[in-house]
Amino acid sequence: RRVSDIPANEFRRRTKLQGRVTSIVEQETPLTNRIYLNVEHRPFLERKFPFLYFSNSGNEANELLIQVFGVESEPGYTLPCLHERGLTKDGSREVELELLYLDEDKKAAVCHVRHRPPAGIFVKEMLSSKLLDEGSAKFYDDRPGTYANDTVSGIRKLTNELETLYQTQEKAYRKKRGLWKHREFESRDVPQLVANQGFTLLRRLVGRLFASSKSLKK
Repeated sequence: RRVSDIPANEFRRRTKLQGRVTSIVEQETPLTNRIYLNVEHRPFLERKFPFLYFSNSGNEANELLIQVFGVESEPGYTLPCLHERGLTKDGSREVELELLYLDEDKKAAVCHVRHRPPAGIFVKEMLSSKLLDEGSAKFYDDRPGTYANDTVSGIRKLTNELETLYQTQEKAYRKKRGLWKHREFESRDVPQLVANQGFTLLRRLVGRLFASSKSLKK
């Protein structure tokens, strides 16, 4: 199954899916080093009553390629952290995916990834936030892609989520956690969220639309 087979409305509604991580992939390019997970998606009935179904573990037809939202990998820090959190290739760790949009190549779904920590029972943690908080990854300014919710409220929500993630990185930097113990911010660490004029203009437009709507109500 390919992520491109998922209906567009599921992304725009930010539908949540359940699955198991089968492998972790760091895909390096000249500009970034994104974090990908191969996730075996299983329907509700199969998760609740696995004995009624044949095992599909390792079957690539059931796997979705997931890009973790808002972060990029840092060699020597990210993979050890992922393994410590139980996201190993044996497929034992279940995760919750919140669909956001397709990546630029339309081969991966950009998602919020949540999971229960090894010692946790009820509370689910957002993977991006925990990686940044521990200094195990760096912030990446994700831009909305294909099937993203392009309504005013949808864009505003994504923008706020990016800003929250960047603030989490700043906190880790100030406290010298993880990769920030022995290094300073570089020019490429400054988020494009601020430098990108097009995205900044979009954010201003959103603010004006909300302001105008409030004035009309008055």
